[in-house]
Amino acid sequence: MMSNLIILITLTALGLCHAGMSSLALAIDRHYRQVYRRDTPPRRRKLLRLAGGMLLALALLSGCGREPASYTE
Repeated sequence: MMSNLIILITLTALGLCHAGMSSLALAIDRHYRQVYRRDTPPRRRKLLRLAGGMLLALALLSGCGREPASYTE
């Protein structure tokens, strides 16, 4: 049972990291232009940076409360 919880927490952190890094990448003009074929509006760039940072912080916090992987019952 505990191993399923650890796997779920790990996958959650991985998904949050992926979303955060994607947001930070889209905050860069060149990457945004490659995806959407137009320049990034300044307000959206700030929003993407903020969202990316918050998602990475959530990913860090999601793994802080778990026991070490070597923990066995």
